[in-house]
Amino acid sequence: MPIRIAAAVLRRLAACLQYAGTVATMALLSGTLLVLANEIALILGFAALFDGPDYAAWLTLFAKPHAWAAATTLVGTTVALASLRKFDLDNEAAMDRRLDRAMARLQAREARNAAVQRKLHTALRHRG
Repeated sequence: MPIRIAAAVLRRLAACLQYAGTVATMALLSGTLLVLANEIALILGFAALFDGPDYAAWLTLFAKPHAWAAATTLVGTTVALASLRKFDLDNEAAMDRRLDRAMARLQAREARNAAVQRKLHTALRHRG
């Protein structure tokens, strides 16, 4: 019982971490696209699309190697959690299929045994 509770807690924690990682990944993607669009506009000779303290904060974030290391770790962890969750779901589905096959075999065996019992009972009644 404690193992099932721990497994349920870990599944919930992994789902929360995966959600947080997805949100962070989307934020990083959005910020990266904003910076890229602004830099392309400047290279092509247009006015900056974005300017001000928020844009400067994004530039500062993208200039720091430790921030990129953390972001890369976050994205990698999100991918790993998603892969592990898919593995768990596939494993559960395979276990369900094995249980269904085992139940079908058991029911077939019980049906055969019941048929043999009926034949034996009928044969004993006719004999006696």
